[in-house]
Amino acid sequence: MNYAIIVAGGKGRRFSGNLKKQFFVFNGKTILELTVEKFDKHESINKIVVVLPKDEIRKYQHLKKIFPKVASIVTGGETRFNSVLNGLKYIESDFNEYDKVLIHDGVRPFVTEKLISRVLNELDFCGCVVPGIKLEDTVKKVDAENIVTATVNREKLFRIQTPQGFGKDVFAVFNDKNIIKNASLFSDDASVYEFAGNSVKIVSGEKDNIKITTPEDLKFFTNETTGGDLRQKAGFGFDVHRFSKNRKLILGGVEIPFEKGLAGHSDADVVIHAVIDALLGALGKGDIGEIFPDSDEKFKNIDSSLLLREIFDSFAKNSFEISNIDVTIVCEEPKLKSFKNSMKQNIANCLNIHPKLVNIKATTTEGLGFTGRKEGIAAYSTVLISEK
Repeated sequence: MNYAIIVAGGKGRRFSGNLKKQFFVFNGKTILELTVEKFDKHESINKIVVVLPKDEIRKYQHLKKIFPKVASIVTGGETRFNSVLNGLKYIESDFNEYDKVLIHDGVRPFVTEKLISRVLNELDFCGCVVPGIKLEDTVKKVDAENIVTATVNREKLFRIQTPQGFGKDVFAVFNDKNIIKNASLFSDDASVYEFAGNSVKIVSGEKDNIKITTPEDLKFFTNETTGGDLRQKAGFGFDVHRFSKNRKLILGGVEIPFEKGLAGHSDADVVIHAVIDALLGALGKGDIGEIFPDSDEKFKNIDSSLLLREIFDSFAKNSFEISNIDVTIVCEEPKLKSFKNSMKQNIANCLNIHPKLVNIKATTTEGLGFTGRKEGIAAYSTVLISEK
């Protein structure tokens, strides 16, 4: 029996916004799905265990329906070591003397059938096999000030990849109390095996078998590999309202102390309206006037934050992630610097995202145009969304 443990339990801190890298979508499939698919299609792989963050387990149960070989989805740990250990525990009781297990990064979607086979075949002769790429660049050793102290001989240096293959003794290694105590020392799974005093064999890796770690790595998803469809969509929104007496001034869902408010059927929140139109544009769902017409009395003086929540819940909540929102408010007065953070927080709350994904800017037109004449306020917004 040949097992594959796909490790995708990380938080993706170096990636984009609130979207974990393993769930970024290309051509209708997440990076994780593209990775699991390679093992599911391999004729020598019998069972797959997927390791996911605890808060994603329920959402991705569908993997067991999409991929017949996915036997279980287990919860990841605080470290790579703990995540792998959780995956190993699931298969340990069924693992026989001559069975093999491959441990692979959930964000290495370009692994090939040949590489999987190469690691499996070499496991007939060694207890641990890893793919590696010989270093071609010159390697320098530096001190704390980044001053070169030596040029390292690169002839025996390799960049290590996954899948990393193991035999039955992997369970004794990962369950060793001394190794568990030193779990933070290990940067990959083979390091654990080495620490226990065992030999590791390197086979030829593949240059295209990269690990998606930062947004810059996404450039490797070319038209040939993904059909050119990144499943990201951008929208642009614009709104303007004139000043009116005896009205509260509401911007970004925040009441701003000022002598005048803005005229409109709702609360005339130009910031929220611009964000709504940008979100609708990205979703391809028309504009705010079509969905919340000013001829409908139920929207009279309504809190525009409620409208933003309704748009999100109706169209985006279950199918799209908000990558970022950018807003520019144009007015001569009032000064808005001290209210920006409150606006960011309110918009983030409406969309269930982190405030860091919302940016609020304010500017003037240097006395030009209707905003320059202090007749009203305008707002522009862009929204970037990614399919879940």
